[in-house]
Amino acid sequence: MTLNVIFEGNDGTGKSTLIKEVIASMPPGHRVIHSEGPEKYDGEIDTRIHAYHNRHAGQGVIFDRHPAVSEMIYSEIRIGAPGPSLASINLFYNESNLFIYCRPNPSRGHPMDSHVREEGESDNHIQQVRDNYNRLLELYDDWALNYANVIYRIGDSKDRICKIVQNTLRR
Repeated sequence: MTLNVIFEGNDGTGKSTLIKEVIASMPPGHRVIHSEGPEKYDGEIDTRIHAYHNRHAGQGVIFDRHPAVSEMIYSEIRIGAPGPSLASINLFYNESNLFIYCRPNPSRGHPMDSHVREEGESDNHIQQVRDNYNRLLELYDDWALNYANVIYRIGDSKDRICKIVQNTLRR
């Protein structure tokens, strides 16, 4: 069984760019699952988490966010968004994963100024993130204290992250 690699962090923290560097540094064939965005209907996040578990647990997949983490955090700022169920969260955290937390680098300005809109992100979502950025950062920092194996900030060595991921996916 191989660990999956989960890249997490607020919008605009360099996750997607870092994942591109990681993939470019590896032999072809590594699968990347990109965030599918917010819940599309009631219960869809749980369905997504269970589908990811059934298809990808222990397969050495790279996730550009995982809904068991990001939707739990982002549901704190979305009115009426329940987030994942406890059963789905437990299913996810019982898997073995390598967590890479991408944290904003305060010396580089506000991360939302350079944020690249992802598929499924509405204007409302972008505004909610901008209005609640510090709260999201606080929630992600709390999560990272408990789960992150590696912390990356824009400007840190991408080679270091590439080597960590390569070594993790070779096991």
